[in-house]
Amino acid sequence: MALIKCPDCGQNISSHAAACPSCGCPVNIIATQYYNKGLMYYSGNGVPQSFEKAAEWYQKAAELGHTGAELGLGQLYWHGWGVPKSDEKAIEWVQKVAEQGDADAQFELSQIYASGWDIPERDEKSIEWLLKAADQGHARARYELAMNYAIGLRGLAEDKEKAAEWFRKAAESYLKAAEQGDANAQFQLAEMYSVGWGVPKDSNKVFEWYLKAAEQGHADAQFQLGHIYLDGKGGIPKNRKKAAEWYSKAAEQGHEDAQDFLSAMYNNEL
Repeated sequence: MALIKCPDCGQNISSHAAACPSCGCPVNIIATQYYNKGLMYYSGNGVPQSFEKAAEWYQKAAELGHTGAELGLGQLYWHGWGVPKSDEKAIEWVQKVAEQGDADAQFELSQIYASGWDIPERDEKSIEWLLKAADQGHARARYELAMNYAIGLRGLAEDKEKAAEWFRKAAESYLKAAEQGDANAQFQLAEMYSVGWGVPKDSNKVFEWYLKAAEQGHADAQFQLGHIYLDGKGGIPKNRKKAAEWYSKAAEQGHEDAQDFLSAMYNNEL
């Protein structure tokens, strides 16, 4: 039995208790406080950034059943940030959340299996969890499933019809998120309109969604807008000034390709 310290009264209590017997503080509140400390160290918000400290606090919260901490701890083990890299421990912690029906965790678990060369049945497990997330409407899972069917990856036979079906479903999910202001979804939707995956090709929609994402600071979208203005794509008139503006915005965020294009423009190489 592990003992934890109540943040309100300082009393040591059992981690299996529902609340502190001295002051009544619920254990789930203690877990959330531990998790929030982990987030602070993970992002360096108000404290020196430290994956090691983040892992310590995530561990404390995860042991109390905090799903955000379980997922965060699994991600740290997957990448080897602040803890020794371990696919086994990453799977252990992320699967706890995935089995509760969390689509993000299911997608994350599919990625861990896909990347682990030494994991038994990696392809089968990866597709199993990818399907679970996709069936719940997870946009990235749907898109990735479509790509796997289109090319024939992770043990799936190439199937253009199933690929088209999942591309359509992915587009629906991305559109819903994009309309709610999700910049990543807006960018991905622009990409899909550009190549005609799940939606008809539409240069106007490409520009519309790249612009929405770029205005929210999405560096890849800003870079793509630079291309559109530089080359005059999709009925947009060439405008080197606007191209440079968007390349600059992306470059300021560390986008290396944008930095190269901007340099080439200033040197009259483009």
